Amino acid sequence: GTWKTIMDIFSIMSIMSQCAYLGFTTRALYYYFPDMNTMENVFYVVAAEHLLLMLKVYMDGHTQEPDDSVKMAHEKREHEKNVLLSEVDHFNSQTDVLFYTSDDGNVHVVGPDKGKDGKDKKK
Repeated sequence: GTWKTIMDIFSIMSIMSQCAYLGFTTRALYYYFPDMNTMENVFYVVAAEHLLLMLKVYMDGHTQEPDDSVKMAHEKREHEKNVLLSEVDHFNSQTDVLFYTSDDGNVHVVGPDKGKDGKDKKK
C-alpha cells in the first residue's frame, strides 16, 4: 500500500545519500584505494550505488507474500475488531464497563469501578 511506497522511496534516498556521503565527504575509500584520483572516486561511488540499488530491486522481487492462511487470519481479526468497535460506539467511560480478550486469552475489564487488572478500585 501507501506505506510500502513511502518505505521504497526512503530506502532509495538513503542508498543514494549514504553513497554520496561515503564517497564525497569522507576519506574512507582512499584508505582502501590510496592511489585513486577524483574520477575513480566518482566511478566507485556510482558503481557501489548501482550495486546496492540492484540488490534492493532483487530483494523486493524475491520477498514472499504472506500465505493465504495468514491473510485470512488477519482479515478475520480485522472483522472481529470492526464488529466490536461498531457495538461500542456508544460507550460511556463514566458508566459502562468494557470487556475484551487479549491474544493470550486473558479477559480485561475496563470501567469506572475497575482497574486495568479487572479488580475493583480502592475507594
